[in-house]
Amino acid sequence: MSEAQHNPRSRFESMNLTIANHRLAGIARPLPTLIFLGWLAIIPASAKAAVPTLVTNGSRLILANGYVYLEFDQTHPSIDVIKSDFYGHGSYSRNLVTVGKGGESGIVLETVDADGSLHRASAAGSHITYQILQNDTSALVVSIQGLQDRTDDPVVTGAWTLSLSPNSRNFTLTTRTVISRSRPIKAVQISAYLNQWFMNGLFQRGVVQYVRNGSAIFFTTNALHAFYTMDNQNGSIGIIPKQPVPYAGWAMESYGDGGGVGLKTIVSGHYPIEEKWTQTDWKSASDLNPATGATFENRLDIFPNQFAFPSFSIPIDDPMSYTNLSTFYTAIYGSAAGVLGSFEYDGSAYPTLATPNRTYGDMYTFFDPDSWSTVATLSFSGDPYLQDQARRIVELAGTHMRDGQIPHHFIAGKPTYIAISKAIQTGPNIFWVMAAIDYASGSGDEDWLRGHYPQLKAATDWILNSYDPKRQLVNVGGPLFIDVFIRQGYTLDSNAMLLHLLPIMASAAKFCGDAASESRYSNLANEIKRGINDGLWNGSDHYITQRSSDWVRRDMVDYDGNYAAIAFGAVTNRQQISAMYHRLDGGPLTHPGNRGTWVSEKYYGPADCYGGNTGDSATAMGRIWWLDLESRYVTGDLAGFNKYFAPVQNDLLRHTWLTERYDSKGQLIRAPYYHEYPEVVSIIQREMIYGIDVKINRIRIKPFGLQQYHYKIGTLDVFYSQNEVSLHIPGHGIRTYEICGLLPRATYILSGGQKTTTQSDGCAVFRAPVGQTISLHLDPTSSF
Repeated sequence: MSEAQHNPRSRFESMNLTIANHRLAGIARPLPTLIFLGWLAIIPASAKAAVPTLVTNGSRLILANGYVYLEFDQTHPSIDVIKSDFYGHGSYSRNLVTVGKGGESGIVLETVDADGSLHRASAAGSHITYQILQNDTSALVVSIQGLQDRTDDPVVTGAWTLSLSPNSRNFTLTTRTVISRSRPIKAVQISAYLNQWFMNGLFQRGVVQYVRNGSAIFFTTNALHAFYTMDNQNGSIGIIPKQPVPYAGWAMESYGDGGGVGLKTIVSGHYPIEEKWTQTDWKSASDLNPATGATFENRLDIFPNQFAFPSFSIPIDDPMSYTNLSTFYTAIYGSAAGVLGSFEYDGSAYPTLATPNRTYGDMYTFFDPDSWSTVATLSFSGDPYLQDQARRIVELAGTHMRDGQIPHHFIAGKPTYIAISKAIQTGPNIFWVMAAIDYASGSGDEDWLRGHYPQLKAATDWILNSYDPKRQLVNVGGPLFIDVFIRQGYTLDSNAMLLHLLPIMASAAKFCGDAASESRYSNLANEIKRGINDGLWNGSDHYITQRSSDWVRRDMVDYDGNYAAIAFGAVTNRQQISAMYHRLDGGPLTHPGNRGTWVSEKYYGPADCYGGNTGDSATAMGRIWWLDLESRYVTGDLAGFNKYFAPVQNDLLRHTWLTERYDSKGQLIRAPYYHEYPEVVSIIQREMIYGIDVKINRIRIKPFGLQQYHYKIGTLDVFYSQNEVSLHIPGHGIRTYEICGLLPRATYILSGGQKTTTQSDGCAVFRAPVGQTISLHLDPTSSF
């Protein structure tokens, strides 16, 4: 979804004011000016950390290994200092946990009395002893005894074990909590008070996202997969439970009085309101009276990171530069995972974070194309949990397919098939099919694709039902993906997009054994290409917007359709492309501040928009920017590509979250914490800069501007250089590999000893398995 729903001027002003107010409130905070791309790029690679050390400083036990630094305060028993150096050099960050005036300090043992009052070990002043259980090159393990919830007559006592390994970005907290006196209480809990603003809980049922917003709590007994925080000034904390016995529950919490956010491991007790955000108040909870001697054990792996993305899914030997790595993981965990609301509505992906309300209310899972970029980012995240979330997003829309039509979006659990503007669009079907194939390709779940192929075919054929063989174009009733723009008939946007979809669907059809559809989709792609050039070329330097059913032309010089025509091969003549770029790039607002891509050369006024809504007429959109940069990738315009990519990437790294659009000056406007630009940045970086294009039938490696790299996210692992390539692609069976940028007409030796000779353009094409490492290296005897 894309449209503003009010007067554009007032909309821009109100959103700018909202963003400004959020920044004043400490929400949308940019990183300090010191942090910019030139500085980030020179952060050194990860170093081998030293053996973990234990140092005592007064009452403090200090554990460190170069990556992780933590302090346990024996006087006020708690872990009240946690710091990080992501690269293991021992240059630790600021404290990532809260040390509050009320005694809420980092990670602490607590009980809630029957009257609702809170008792903390950090305020108990108990006698603490510790013992070193292990201290060698493999691990440092320290046992801490004597924790208790209050000074006199404690209800619970605790023993904690801290474990820290070399070359590890996490430490492990193992707790043993014992009921020392049976009396009515509300809860026993291990609480983590964290400095960050944003938090996300990844539960078995789904995802719960929230931000610091006064005193609020979300309690559930559902199994927790992972919890993490993010903040572009205060870094990130990830908490992964390793539970030997079931927990009573979990509580995500926002703390008032200037506190941060956090997670409570409820080892005993039950909050009265379950699975709903509510103001924190334990008084109405049922009393429990655990028996003396009752024991509760749990274990948490805790991952601090001074940067604004969680580190629990990043291997310690990750080879990527900080700039590229942080781009991926910020987009994955900040925006793509951040907009999920699947705990409440399975398969829901919202346009924005909840802060705590969402700009677009209870509308979610738009495939016009919003949820496509979310699914693509999650599918290639390397995180099995998030890949499963991608599947659930796709399946939600597929389950509600109606006569081949994919819902445009959902409203509070109910599908709707038309846009907010009341137009019927081709985008939901096109981008849903693309998302489904991206999920199968990124996760390697080919069986899922085979099982859902009939749905993909039905969704594709729903669009092709409007194909006119006389004009060799589809005749559609609305725009592709700019809801409010009136585009009807033989439109450039939808037809150009089919040049991308149909070859992908032809490959899926072949993969699923549907030879007839493979041939049909391939032939239609060729026919539509001819139809675009015969019917929509203006004769000099661009394609027109549309022709009506009676062939009357209308032309706004649209940037989305024209860049798509270049990107997806409607035009291949170099002189023609040069003329198009001269016209498109020459627009006064095409790339405002070199950020994003404007919608059209001519302004879509009230008469050109549904309901007179011109909210999208004066913006630069991430989806159009994707088409723009794709066109430069296929034509080899590296200078233009870098010119327009770097500023948006830089904005992402500075701000962590981006807004919905850019204005005419390249300033961030409209809905804050919008998902689109960050996700598109990650797609562009993977598919174009790294050139890693994984499809269900083939793997193409064609980097843009990189001569050598090592990409590793999850099980997708690619080392690339001109002399040697190594790949591990998730999946099963045999696929076609296309490795480009190698030496021309040279012989390379593949895994297993067979040889392949590159073409004149330096591309090697061969068949090999996926799901295992495939390598090729230059034959030293090769002449070229």
